[in-house]
Amino acid sequence: MKAVAQSLFSISLISGAIAFLVGCSAKNTETITQENGEVWPAKITMSLTPSQDDPEGRVTRFTQLSDYIASQIGIEVELIPATNYGPVIEAMRADKIDIAQGGSFMYMIAYEKAGVEAIATRGSLDGTRNHYSTLIATSPETGITSMEDLVAGAENYTMGFVDAASTSGHLVPRGYFESRGLNPEEIFMEVVFSKTHLNAVMAAVAAKVDASAINERTYSRFIRDGRIKPEELIVLWESENIPTSPVFVRKELPVGLKKAIQEAYINLHLRAPDLMEDFRYRAMRPEMIWVSATDDMWDDLRKIAYNIDTMTLLSGSN
Repeated sequence: MKAVAQSLFSISLISGAIAFLVGCSAKNTETITQENGEVWPAKITMSLTPSQDDPEGRVTRFTQLSDYIASQIGIEVELIPATNYGPVIEAMRADKIDIAQGGSFMYMIAYEKAGVEAIATRGSLDGTRNHYSTLIATSPETGITSMEDLVAGAENYTMGFVDAASTSGHLVPRGYFESRGLNPEEIFMEVVFSKTHLNAVMAAVAAKVDASAINERTYSRFIRDGRIKPEELIVLWESENIPTSPVFVRKELPVGLKKAIQEAYINLHLRAPDLMEDFRYRAMRPEMIWVSATDDMWDDLRKIAYNIDTMTLLSGSN
């Protein structure tokens, strides 16, 4: 099934893009001329990508973030909620969204389909970039205790992913299976997409799927917050380090505006320390800051995507 991933993403994008684009404000035509003569729009838009494990907190954080960015760049920033990743990419391609923060795979797709530019990513005070990992986990109720058990009995099992454009919830675990010569759609009884990382964890805990791809940060945060107990899941596999999600903008934005947005992120820990602490707690990274980003930081992930036979979302894919 050469185009399985492409089809899944296309369905997701089409089903949500029309409603999302209708919900976006009309393209702003008012402009402000800067002292250097560069012309900026009077308002830009920023997407709020979905999260069901803390929806109210996420809205609060990103409302504060958009207000902070507006205060730093001197123009209005409108926050627009999204239901999933696909419509955000389509909205950026249609010039309806100017700033987004999403998974690495979402960014790589947007880079090719919507012409976006990475400006920042999560790092640490010592200058290093943050990473995370993917887990494949199962409930003890399934009787599965290893990846070999899962693969050996795959024809009787349901495998869960998150979203077709998710890095930890799809790209990386699919890449693992394919590195072993295994096509999930061919070996498992059923492959399902939960749409959110919350759903992925809870489906695995409740044994509604036999195994699920889970973001390690989500898993650790749920344990920290007492939402699940460590003994409720068996971790069958953990990936190597994955680069954290970037902040990205439309390339067509004025150069000075892109630079101003980047500087707002990079200086967040200095200029809005309370908001930064909220992001740090959420990410479980006490020294997290935003650092500058360049597109080549995601080249290793692109290699994974290019080597997946059932992945045709990127132009270099087989």
